[in-house]
Amino acid sequence: MVVAVTKDTWITAKMKRIIDIEKLQERQKKQKSNYWQHIKNDPVKFGHYKEWRKQYVNEKKEALSPPPIAAVPFEKVRDQSAARTASTSQSSSPTSSSLSPSIIDKYFQLLILALVIPALIIIIYGIVLIGSHVLGPY
Repeated sequence: MVVAVTKDTWITAKMKRIIDIEKLQERQKKQKSNYWQHIKNDPVKFGHYKEWRKQYVNEKKEALSPPPIAAVPFEKVRDQSAARTASTSQSSSPTSSSLSPSIIDKYFQLLILALVIPALIIIIYGIVLIGSHVLGPY
């Protein structure tokens, strides 16, 4: 479909739609800029906008910032932990929470070995199995 515009210009319907869309976009841009100019020129509305913007920015900062962490010297924490351990061992029979650090360290080392040794065996077995398939019975 062809629409005649002037003497020498012929515009198709598709081209006309594109032009109309561009005109609409320009009009919307103009309306937005006029609205912003209207707010900037009105001191009451601009004051409301500034307050809202300040609250919005503060809320964003609070949402993005991690919660504050109190800095406590490590020695103080160790002293408090030792005092708590001593008071619990005096007041009741020894429990798992009052075990000495060396026993807990040995337990964790044993636990790590119990997990690492079978994993190494499985890895070595896998390497041997893949090697035997790749090399074949030559």
